[in-house]
Amino acid sequence: MKKLPFLLLTFIMIGVISGCSLFTKEVDYQKIANDLSKKNMDKIMHAVDGYAKYEHVVRVITTTPVDKNRAKEETTEKYFKGIYKTNNNTALGRWQKSYKSETEIKNKDKYIKDKEKNSPYYQTSYKNHQYINKQTNDTLDSQFVFDQLQGIEKLTPKSYKYGMDEPPTVAYQLNEKEFNNIINDNLKVDYDKLQQAMITINLGRTKNKLYIKTIFISIEWKKKINKKEINYFLEDRLYLEDNNKKVKEEFKKF
Repeated sequence: MKKLPFLLLTFIMIGVISGCSLFTKEVDYQKIANDLSKKNMDKIMHAVDGYAKYEHVVRVITTTPVDKNRAKEETTEKYFKGIYKTNNNTALGRWQKSYKSETEIKNKDKYIKDKEKNSPYYQTSYKNHQYINKQTNDTLDSQFVFDQLQGIEKLTPKSYKYGMDEPPTVAYQLNEKEFNNIINDNLKVDYDKLQQAMITINLGRTKNKLYIKTIFISIEWKKKINKKEINYFLEDRLYLEDNNKKVKEEFKKF
């Protein structure tokens, strides 16, 4: 009988060393999914002060063959970074566009840079489901994804278990049908091939209650037009800072 405590201790040590907890719990993801579907951002972000950091990136890579040994690769990126106000689904921040053109030499496995330029940052707001350049009042061609998740409560996540040595995480990996039913019915992405659609939610804990610290959405798809192959990458990230009260003050600066 003396061997039993020793064996138990050995198993625990193996679990610690291997980075895998021997004791796992399941996240009650249903409530989180329901709040996402209902666009209840105040609840899901636990934002008692009503503000969260926000980043939005859209990257488009267009590859055009020049000849059998060369291809031209053009990369356009739109980047927004700012503060999201959870109680009314608006955001303020800065927007920048960049462009890069390179020629790929296939038989030498190298790239020759042709052109690169970045626009200056400009103040941008997000409201009524649109990004707006505050200087010109023009509408920007981009979409916010977090309010496109109606129906996610019907899905079972790919991962929703956690152990003592890892933070609680809920991860969804959408197949094409799920992507079209849950996100693309509103997003209206025109694609030939869906590469991936993922939603990852990292959770925190306060007073024995889980809340969302970070929610990250990543979508990749391909489109072919004539000889051009176009790869699209869309990423949206909302996250709470450890000292989130300062975020409200940052919001006032925009």
